[in-house]
Amino acid sequence: MDKDTLLGYKFTTDLLEKALADRSFRTLGDSVLSTVIIEHLINEGLNDPGDITNKKKIMESRQVLDIISKKCHIDSGEKLEGVIGAIYLEEGFETVKNIIEKEIIPIYGSINIEDYEDYVTKVKEIFDKLKIKRPTYKTLEAKSNNRPTFYSSLKINGEEITGELCNSKDDAENNVARKALPILEKMYGNKL
Repeated sequence: MDKDTLLGYKFTTDLLEKALADRSFRTLGDSVLSTVIIEHLINEGLNDPGDITNKKKIMESRQVLDIISKKCHIDSGEKLEGVIGAIYLEEGFETVKNIIEKEIIPIYGSINIEDYEDYVTKVKEIFDKLKIKRPTYKTLEAKSNNRPTFYSSLKINGEEITGELCNSKDDAENNVARKALPILEKMYGNKL
């Protein structure tokens, strides 16, 4: 593949190189991707704002974007967002929207989105329902392959639950919450 071609788009300026290094491109790409995802979800028939927000949050999670980026031959979800931002700056919204719809949206169909649900909220809802003080997440950063990675732990009734290494703080907290959920359901099942 041509080094100046990503997502089926051939860059005509030096924006690609800048996009892969500059975080501001990632912020722009994240916003553009968000807009296209919301439009896609509405076109798919979702009309409840809460459902749209929850599904969009999953689709934009670092774990899901990292999977998508690999399938698009890009190193990470952050760099994928940078590429989207660069295409937006080079060609505008309609072009980048068409590329996202053609190159990225179909990949979501091959990912079991339910694996990436918002478990932090589910755990919070259990504690709120039981009127018990919510546990606090202890999240630490570790270095792995020169990239920051994170893992979280939770203490529930004196038992510490530790999640796996993840690429973002949010994903690490979601990972440990996912591990904690069946434990909580077992502990408090009759009260839920």
